Amino acid sequence: MTLNNHYLDDTVTIQRHSASGVDDRGNLTSDWQDNQTDVKCRVIRNGSVEDRDGRNTIIESITIYFDDTVNVKANDRIKENSQYYEITGVYTARNAKSENCYTVISCLYRE
Repeated sequence: MTLNNHYLDDTVTIQRHSASGVDDRGNLTSDWQDNQTDVKCRVIRNGSVEDRDGRNTIIESITIYFDDTVNVKANDRIKENSQYYEITGVYTARNAKSENCYTVISCLYRE
């Protein structure tokens, strides 16, 4: 049983890190490229905390639900409008028949 699609009323872009060339010293350079665009999902904001390690940073915890067809890895990042989310975990939920139902990712947004 897959996730009910009428709950997926948000859209995001999944970006993947890829090699983009070589710099002046011969080292490989990399950049973020759009892997999937306009991916339907459900974004849930779990609240924010202040990072008190000598930095003045607010960290917001976010959970995003996708259907079972999404291709997302822990080393990708999520772009929603002009905000970028760092993925901290990817979990694929399965039913009793061991079929993929939906994918849940945990993210952090640093402000």
